[in-house]
Amino acid sequence: MQRSQQGWQVADALLQSEDTNVRFFGALTFTIKINQDWNSLNEADATQLLYKLVEWLIQLTKSHESALVLRKLCSALIAYYLRPSGAWQQSIRHLLISFNAGRPIVLDRLSAERSPTSSLVETLNGTQRPTILWFASGLVEEVNKADSASIQSYKYYERVSTNVADVVDLLHHSISAASRGDFGLAEHGVKCFQVCSFYPFIPSIATFHPKDVAVIRLQNLFQECEKIEYNAFLCNGEYPQQQLSIPRTCLPEP
Repeated sequence: MQRSQQGWQVADALLQSEDTNVRFFGALTFTIKINQDWNSLNEADATQLLYKLVEWLIQLTKSHESALVLRKLCSALIAYYLRPSGAWQQSIRHLLISFNAGRPIVLDRLSAERSPTSSLVETLNGTQRPTILWFASGLVEEVNKADSASIQSYKYYERVSTNVADVVDLLHHSISAASRGDFGLAEHGVKCFQVCSFYPFIPSIATFHPKDVAVIRLQNLFQECEKIEYNAFLCNGEYPQQQLSIPRTCLPEP
């Protein structure tokens, strides 16, 4: 069924089910179809598929879907992003704008949105931010799996680099949420940060304000990490770039 010509329609129908397991299978089917039958889509069909996937991600996030289904749907979008066409360049910003609008935004209108990423992140609600963090961390993980010596992986790195500034704003807002009492969001942000901080080809992905470092230490959000290194955030040149390390032994006991 997943490999049939009707697999795209089947995946969409499965996501409409009231059963969580069936919805998961629907998201999985989309991922399989993208990986195996991408060449069967023309440019218009591929664009419509993107809008369909983003629409489902927005709807299911709004309905408080399980993390299992949302993560699998993010996997489908990541598979889409990694297709050779490379049409979905600014994926993080597109998701942020679409979530704020409550519907998928046409890619041609993306450049018309002038709101800074930090503002877009701030206007998201508590269920939307973790979803986009899952997508961001999953994307970096998949790119890191690529053979670093291959030409295709270089193209991946180049394309992902266009999202760095947006991811930094997303992580900064999420991690600093601990100072506002939202430890759940901060934990999601730290987990995403852990993945992104070891992204070897974009060192600026791990840039943060020293106050964020203090929040992380105080809340012991890195308790499962032996060591993590990153640079202090360059805030209009106010803070010099520096390498910091937080071994587990330096963190407060829970």
